[in-house]
Amino acid sequence: MNKNLLIAFSGMDGSGKTTVAKKLESYMKKKGFRVFFKHAHGYAISKNSFSIDEKNIKRFCWLFFLLSPFMLLDSFFTYYFKYKPELEHNVIICDRYFYDKVARMLYYNITNNFIAGIYLSLLPRPNRLFYLNVSSHNAKLRKNEYSIKDYERFKKIYDFIAMKTNAVIIDADLPLSTVFNKTISYV
Repeated sequence: MNKNLLIAFSGMDGSGKTTVAKKLESYMKKKGFRVFFKHAHGYAISKNSFSIDEKNIKRFCWLFFLLSPFMLLDSFFTYYFKYKPELEHNVIICDRYFYDKVARMLYYNITNNFIAGIYLSLLPRPNRLFYLNVSSHNAKLRKNEYSIKDYERFKKIYDFIAMKTNAVIIDADLPLSTVFNKTISYV
Protein backbone atom coordinates (compact mmCIF):
# COMPACT_ATOMS: atom_id res chain seq x y z
CA MET A 1 0.00 0.00 0.00
CA ASN A 2 1.33 3.41 -1.03
CA LYS A 3 2.22 5.75 1.86
CA ASN A 4 1.38 8.87 -0.15
CA LEU A 5 -2.26 8.34 -0.98
CA LEU A 6 -5.02 10.90 -1.16
CA ILE A 7 -8.22 9.02 -0.38
CA ALA A 8 -11.53 10.85 -0.66
CA PHE A 9 -15.08 9.93 0.29
CA SER A 10 -18.02 11.51 -1.46
CA GLY A 11 -21.74 11.06 -1.15
CA MET A 12 -24.83 12.70 0.19
CA ASP A 13 -25.42 13.39 3.86
CA GLY A 14 -26.28 10.16 5.65
CA SER A 15 -24.23 7.94 3.33
CA GLY A 16 -21.68 7.10 6.04
CA LYS A 17 -18.70 9.10 4.77
CA THR A 18 -17.49 10.23 8.18
CA THR A 19 -18.04 6.84 9.77
CA VAL A 20 -16.13 4.94 7.07
CA ALA A 21 -13.41 7.59 6.74
CA LYS A 22 -12.75 7.61 10.51
CA LYS A 23 -12.71 3.81 10.57
CA LEU A 24 -10.20 3.81 7.69
CA GLU A 25 -8.07 6.39 9.52
CA SER A 26 -7.94 4.17 12.61
CA TYR A 27 -7.18 1.07 10.52
CA MET A 28 -4.33 2.75 8.65
CA LYS A 29 -2.80 4.19 11.82
CA LYS A 30 -2.79 0.70 13.34
CA LYS A 31 -0.96 -0.50 10.21
CA GLY A 32 1.75 2.11 10.85
CA PHE A 33 0.75 4.79 8.36
CA ARG A 34 0.95 8.49 9.15
CA VAL A 35 -2.54 9.75 8.44
CA PHE A 36 -3.83 13.28 8.02
CA PHE A 37 -7.64 13.38 8.31
CA LYS A 38 -9.45 16.26 6.67
CA HIS A 39 -13.07 17.16 6.57
CA ALA A 40 -12.69 18.78 3.17
CA HIS A 41 -15.75 20.97 3.08
CA GLY A 42 -13.65 24.02 3.89
CA TYR A 43 -11.12 25.67 1.65
CA ALA A 44 -7.84 27.52 1.98
CA ILE A 45 -9.05 30.95 0.95
CA SER A 46 -12.83 31.00 1.19
CA LYS A 47 -13.05 28.81 4.32
CA ASN A 48 -16.59 27.52 3.79
CA SER A 49 -18.23 29.22 0.85
CA PHE A 50 -21.65 27.76 1.63
CA SER A 51 -21.82 28.68 5.29
CA ILE A 52 -24.62 31.17 4.62
CA ASP A 53 -28.20 30.04 4.96
CA GLU A 54 -30.17 28.39 2.18
CA LYS A 55 -32.48 31.37 1.67
CA ASN A 56 -29.56 33.68 0.88
CA ILE A 57 -27.90 31.10 -1.36
CA LYS A 58 -31.07 31.00 -3.46
CA ARG A 59 -31.39 34.79 -3.31
CA PHE A 60 -27.83 35.37 -4.54
CA CYS A 61 -27.62 32.37 -6.88
CA TRP A 62 -26.57 34.59 -9.80
CA LEU A 63 -23.70 36.02 -7.75
CA PHE A 64 -22.50 32.54 -6.77
CA PHE A 65 -22.62 31.57 -10.45
CA LEU A 66 -20.36 34.51 -11.32
CA LEU A 67 -18.02 33.62 -8.45
CA SER A 68 -17.93 29.90 -9.20
CA PRO A 69 -14.63 30.06 -11.14
CA PHE A 70 -13.06 31.27 -7.89
CA MET A 71 -14.26 28.06 -6.23
CA LEU A 72 -12.23 26.19 -8.82
CA LEU A 73 -9.18 28.36 -8.17
CA ASP A 74 -9.61 27.95 -4.42
CA SER A 75 -9.74 24.17 -4.90
CA PHE A 76 -6.42 24.28 -6.78
CA PHE A 77 -4.90 26.50 -4.11
CA THR A 78 -6.10 24.16 -1.35
CA TYR A 79 -4.80 21.09 -3.17
CA TYR A 80 -1.36 22.44 -4.07
CA PHE A 81 -0.63 24.41 -0.91
CA LYS A 82 -2.38 22.33 1.76
CA TYR A 83 -2.79 18.77 0.52
CA LYS A 84 0.28 18.32 -1.67
CA PRO A 85 2.78 19.18 1.14
CA GLU A 86 0.95 16.79 3.50
CA LEU A 87 1.16 14.01 0.91
CA GLU A 88 4.96 14.03 1.15
CA HIS A 89 4.72 12.47 4.62
CA ASN A 90 1.16 11.26 5.09
CA VAL A 91 -1.82 9.44 3.73
CA ILE A 92 -4.63 11.99 3.49
CA ILE A 93 -8.17 10.83 4.11
CA CYS A 94 -10.84 13.35 3.09
CA ASP A 95 -14.31 13.14 4.50
CA ARG A 96 -15.77 14.98 1.50
CA TYR A 97 -13.78 16.40 -1.35
CA PHE A 98 -13.94 19.25 -3.85
CA TYR A 99 -16.61 17.31 -5.73
CA ASP A 100 -19.03 17.86 -2.86
CA LYS A 101 -18.88 21.62 -3.55
CA VAL A 102 -19.90 20.89 -7.12
CA ALA A 103 -22.80 18.83 -5.77
CA ARG A 104 -23.96 21.83 -3.72
CA MET A 105 -23.63 24.10 -6.74
CA LEU A 106 -25.87 21.74 -8.71
CA TYR A 107 -28.33 21.35 -5.83
CA TYR A 108 -28.75 25.12 -5.45
CA ASN A 109 -28.93 25.60 -9.25
CA ILE A 110 -25.80 27.73 -9.22
CA THR A 111 -24.52 25.79 -12.22
CA ASN A 112 -25.71 23.19 -14.69
CA ASN A 113 -24.46 19.69 -15.54
CA PHE A 114 -22.39 20.91 -18.49
CA ILE A 115 -20.36 23.42 -16.47
CA ALA A 116 -20.22 21.03 -13.50
CA GLY A 117 -18.79 18.38 -15.82
CA ILE A 118 -16.05 20.79 -16.87
CA TYR A 119 -15.25 21.59 -13.22
CA LEU A 120 -15.20 17.90 -12.34
CA SER A 121 -12.73 17.21 -15.13
CA LEU A 122 -10.43 20.05 -14.03
CA LEU A 123 -10.36 19.46 -10.27
CA PRO A 124 -7.30 17.63 -8.86
CA ARG A 125 -8.03 13.91 -8.61
CA PRO A 126 -7.50 11.89 -5.47
CA ASN A 127 -5.67 8.56 -5.77
CA ARG A 128 -8.80 6.79 -4.56
CA LEU A 129 -12.29 8.25 -4.71
CA PHE A 130 -15.13 6.39 -3.04
CA TYR A 131 -18.73 7.28 -3.67
CA LEU A 132 -20.85 5.90 -0.86
CA ASN A 133 -24.11 5.25 -2.65
CA VAL A 134 -27.00 5.14 -0.21
CA SER A 135 -30.71 5.08 -0.93
CA SER A 136 -32.60 8.31 -0.27
CA HIS A 137 -34.72 6.49 2.28
CA ASN A 138 -31.74 5.26 4.33
CA ALA A 139 -29.98 8.62 4.09
CA LYS A 140 -33.07 10.29 5.57
CA LEU A 141 -33.28 7.68 8.33
CA ARG A 142 -29.62 8.25 9.23
CA LYS A 143 -29.64 12.05 8.95
CA ASN A 144 -33.02 13.67 8.92
CA GLU A 145 -31.82 17.02 7.54
CA TYR A 146 -33.72 17.15 4.24
CA SER A 147 -37.01 16.00 2.80
CA ILE A 148 -37.10 12.68 0.94
CA LYS A 149 -37.54 14.69 -2.28
CA ASP A 150 -34.33 16.63 -1.52
CA TYR A 151 -32.45 13.40 -0.79
CA GLU A 152 -33.67 11.96 -4.10
CA ARG A 153 -32.37 15.07 -5.86
CA PHE A 154 -29.00 14.81 -4.08
CA LYS A 155 -28.80 11.14 -5.06
CA LYS A 156 -29.17 12.01 -8.76
CA ILE A 157 -26.50 14.69 -8.41
CA TYR A 158 -24.05 12.35 -6.67
CA ASP A 159 -24.76 9.59 -9.21
CA PHE A 160 -23.82 12.10 -11.94
CA ILE A 161 -20.62 13.08 -10.10
CA ALA A 162 -19.63 9.44 -9.52
CA MET A 163 -20.08 8.71 -13.22
CA LYS A 164 -18.09 11.78 -14.32
CA THR A 165 -15.21 11.10 -11.89
CA ASN A 166 -15.06 7.31 -12.31
CA ALA A 167 -15.42 6.92 -8.55
CA VAL A 168 -15.43 3.51 -6.92
CA ILE A 169 -19.11 3.08 -6.09
CA ILE A 170 -19.83 1.27 -2.83
CA ASP A 171 -23.35 0.31 -1.80
CA ALA A 172 -23.67 2.13 1.52
CA ASP A 173 -27.01 0.48 2.27
CA LEU A 174 -24.99 -2.61 3.19
CA PRO A 175 -23.79 -3.17 6.78
CA LEU A 176 -20.88 -0.95 7.87
CA SER A 177 -18.48 -3.91 8.10
CA THR A 178 -19.20 -4.81 4.46
CA VAL A 179 -18.81 -1.20 3.30
CA PHE A 180 -15.53 -0.91 5.19
CA ASN A 181 -14.16 -4.22 3.83
CA LYS A 182 -15.03 -3.17 0.27
CA THR A 183 -13.23 0.14 0.88
CA ILE A 184 -10.11 -1.64 2.20
CA SER A 185 -10.08 -3.93 -0.84
CA TYR A 186 -9.58 -0.88 -3.10
CA VAL A 187 -7.05 0.92 -0.91
